[in-house]
Amino acid sequence: MNDPSETHKLDQPMTRLGSGSRVMVLASILLNWSLLVWDLERHNLWVDEFLTRQMIQGTPQDVVAASMADLHPPLYFLALHVWSAVAGSSDFALRWLSTASGSLGLALMPAVARRLAGRRAVVPATLLLAVAPAFIEFSRMARYYSFTLAFGLFSTKILLDAIERGRMETLAGVWTGRPGPCMHFPSRWHSARRAWPGSD
Repeated sequence: MNDPSETHKLDQPMTRLGSGSRVMVLASILLNWSLLVWDLERHNLWVDEFLTRQMIQGTPQDVVAASMADLHPPLYFLALHVWSAVAGSSDFALRWLSTASGSLGLALMPAVARRLAGRRAVVPATLLLAVAPAFIEFSRMARYYSFTLAFGLFSTKILLDAIERGRMETLAGVWTGRPGPCMHFPSRWHSARRAWPGSD
């Protein structure tokens, strides 16, 4: 039988890091946030971002219809629809939600890295993602890319937690993967593979 205190520790990956590592992780997240929001309106919306602005107009039903007609899942566009009603539809406002999703995904990296590769991997993994040019570029776009990454890391964390606690891996993989296709259709294929261990 597992020691309850050990299970509790698994819920708190950051408490298992030294103070120096915690500072480095927090510094990486702050650095990433500054890189994501710095001069966010410098360039005008490019064509796909402009389509995003068009697709979130009207009622929620209109947003769902527009996204499905364009062969894109609706969840991101619905979230942006709600956000734009509060923050407006300026270039900065449209992109800000993506930057927030990117930072949220980065904040999940320490827990995933520790579970997959141990404590020594936490700081390098977090720092490398924080300054990765592709991650920064795509997280600054008014598109669903950073949403998909954040949900993927969250789903992976849930799955790894379930494995550590001896729960059903297949059930956890299917459950956490269900909302994925609502953001990105290829995630359906990824979720199916993850839910069936050993599949190639």
